[in-house]
Amino acid sequence: MSEDGEWGTQVELAAAACWLGVNIYTYLEGKWLKYRPLFLWSTDGTPPITLHRDDCTDDNGAIFICNASGCHFQPAISVEPHAYPRRSLRPRKDREAQKDPSSPAREPDPPYVFNASDGPVYSLAAVICHHGDSLLSGHYSTFSLDATRREWLDCNDSLITKASEVEVIDNSSSVGYIFIYNRVEDPHKRI
Repeated sequence: MSEDGEWGTQVELAAAACWLGVNIYTYLEGKWLKYRPLFLWSTDGTPPITLHRDDCTDDNGAIFICNASGCHFQPAISVEPHAYPRRSLRPRKDREAQKDPSSPAREPDPPYVFNASDGPVYSLAAVICHHGDSLLSGHYSTFSLDATRREWLDCNDSLITKASEVEVIDNSSSVGYIFIYNRVEDPHKRI
């Protein structure tokens, strides 16, 4: 991921799984691929502990991302069955063209929704967004789901406003940085 808009290599995804201590699932060419932590970091300075395949469950959570265009990911709102069409996504490099005020406003395409039989069911709970051109500059904001009220909140510094699911999907597709999911115990009951 040396350039903005590039998809992570297998080594980078495996490294992220080790660093975060969770399984990372990517959706590519119609199937889920799993990258698991190969070891656990020690907190007391001792050597890392090697993990075996059976040690890597989703009990500590997991990250689901979709490589739709070969260079960027789309948030998965849920992994339950639905008939949304697959769409082509623009790379992050096209963000500036999208900011042109003369271009017509558009409704975003539906989010990716995957079959629950593919694995555990997760529902999007929050998105941390990065607004800027590099990691050295920019601004962070967060979309967070208030599960009690079942509404999205746009948290930007001291200003918190309501946001629609359409706004969350559209903005997180272009500036989403970290996606946080909750495991859904009953796949038929989505938050």
